[in-house]
Amino acid sequence: PASRCSLTLLGPRRCGKSSLLRMLPTMLPDAVCVFFDLQEESVSGLTSFCERLAGATAHAARSRGITLPPMAAEPGIEALRDWLEALEEALPPYRLLLCIDEFERLPDLLPGTRQEFLQLMGLFRAIIQHRRNVRLLVSGVAGLDELDLVWADHFINARELRLRFLREEEALDLLMRPIPEFPPEAI
Repeated sequence: PASRCSLTLLGPRRCGKSSLLRMLPTMLPDAVCVFFDLQEESVSGLTSFCERLAGATAHAARSRGITLPPMAAEPGIEALRDWLEALEEALPPYRLLLCIDEFERLPDLLPGTRQEFLQLMGLFRAIIQHRRNVRLLVSGVAGLDELDLVWADHFINARELRLRFLREEEALDLLMRPIPEFPPEAI
């Protein structure tokens, strides 16, 4: 709670990034953790992305027993921005963590104009810089320095965390002596 930063979680395929994101609701009981996998979500443009993200957020909130105010009837980037602002006021004592998995696929999933992509990146940057109770966590394989310059420009204040594969002895230790207080249903 004291560290209110947005994160970029990077690592090779099959190292456990998605599994870690799926465990966050258990690990962060004071947060509404939204898991939004761009490999699974079918979006047909920016409006569709906004609708699907809002739906995933409402679902995650309901799992915590929280009812969110509805997003505007005609969703789009402005409606999503206004809705996130309203959520910041409605959620305390909870925080909202938007976890976008496979984030580097985003430009390919938004078949619209470059302007729409830049609008979404601007929204991400505003979340990173100005939101206290709404945070962003993106995960993927490619580092920001390996992508289009627009990523590094908009994620300038996000902390980067790198995962690696477990060494053999770490994996064996985890299998032989699992953490007893960690709930198995979170895996």
